[in-house]
Amino acid sequence: MDGALLSTKGGMVKAKTLAGSKAKHVIGIKEAAPFPKVWLVEGGPDLLAAHQFIWQEGRQDDVAAVAMLGASIGIPDEELDSFAGKHVRIVPDADPAGVKGALRWIEALRRVASKVDVLDLSGLLRNDGQPVKDFNGLNFISPDSTYKFGKTINPFALCP
Repeated sequence: MDGALLSTKGGMVKAKTLAGSKAKHVIGIKEAAPFPKVWLVEGGPDLLAAHQFIWQEGRQDDVAAVAMLGASIGIPDEELDSFAGKHVRIVPDADPAGVKGALRWIEALRRVASKVDVLDLSGLLRNDGQPVKDFNGLNFISPDSTYKFGKTINPFALCP
């Protein structure tokens, strides 16, 4: 949750898949089936933050949150149809890998979703003056953020 890298035999990484588990999966996709709108975020902490914002804004009846556990992971073909007819909002990490992942997900989702858009976190600042790097970072947003909306930010205010 703190955004720090993990030490592995192969070096420092953002995330690590445990032995015997499968990272190439959309977390929460089965639970999102009845919802018309889906937030697709990158990583476990961002999935928790998405659920928090959905609850805070009282959107539990129309918005679901799902996650890919890394920007380098594509949406599996067998799970792509689960997005059919839905409005999908992608919230990638604000780094080159996140942008690349979002472009890959957009390309796949455009074949099945009714609408696909992206919430761009670039330009937002946390309370400590550092840039917001991911969805979870919205919890630490600065009221003095340089983002063009110039007000307290929540993801539903940015993209209803």
